[in-house]
Amino acid sequence: MRILFAATSPFALPTLNTLLHRHTIAAVITKPDAPSGRGKKLRPSPIKDGAQKHGILIFDKSIQELVYAIRDIKPDILVVAAYGAIIPLGVLAIPRYGALNIHPSLLPKYRGASPIQAAILNGDTETGVTVIRLTKELDAGPIISQKKITLFPKITAGLLHDELADLGAELLQETLEKGPPFNEILQNESRASYTKKITPLDAELDCKKSAVILERKVRAYNPAPGAYITITNYQLRITDKSRSLNKQKTLRLKIWRAEIKKDAPQFSEGAPFIIDDGCPALMCADRQLLLLTEVQPEGRKRMRGVDFANGYLSAQP
Repeated sequence: MRILFAATSPFALPTLNTLLHRHTIAAVITKPDAPSGRGKKLRPSPIKDGAQKHGILIFDKSIQELVYAIRDIKPDILVVAAYGAIIPLGVLAIPRYGALNIHPSLLPKYRGASPIQAAILNGDTETGVTVIRLTKELDAGPIISQKKITLFPKITAGLLHDELADLGAELLQETLEKGPPFNEILQNESRASYTKKITPLDAELDCKKSAVILERKVRAYNPAPGAYITITNYQLRITDKSRSLNKQKTLRLKIWRAEIKKDAPQFSEGAPFIIDDGCPALMCADRQLLLLTEVQPEGRKRMRGVDFANGYLSAQP
């Protein structure tokens, strides 16, 4: 089959590689080059970079401008994976067998922009990928195929992203081997739920929440945008010996890894950020401690929590 592939983010790279080895990719549609990195230089999307290496025809304009070009290449089917924009109905109607979309959740659960993070935030024990027929409604098309995996307790969004990306490529290949035509099942709208685009503000840790909720947030926002807290002298409380913030009065601290301390000692009311046996920790609303085992002060490298405590906190005279 001649496949038109619309994708932008790294999630779609395994699918691109699978299609390259099993099918003919007539063209790739991807988002235009965008500013990236500290220098904000224009850089191609990971999909554009991968397609260029294989000499594939690339369209990186707005998809609304590509209707005539898409008609000219006469694709059999359109495959969409993490493209990052709505596909117009006029484009969906061009391929002979319509359009398929790979979505990283068990639809109709977690439609929208952040299904991977939602599964972790809600403490789900399973998730998966779904291949649907693309329609004008967001992630609401008929289900063609679906695969489940178990969610392990300590998994981060980054690791889950990669696992689901591989699973999505595998499921798409199995789907294309069985059709077209495809067996389709309408989604149950009464079970539909939606996720939103994540912003840095969502990743701030609020000690008015339970330790379980905050630990999930650390994993759900790892690696991006990264869970964080802002520490000031007025928030600091020491349980082993008296210290104060070293060099800075206010510090934004990114949290890479955290764990709930079992049988944590009970503390009286006080500042939420504490040092417990040499490790930075948050005293949460449920009176449990969240140990910050790997952190990154703003502008610095990642480090162990105990090294942060030793390097950024100093004993008072």
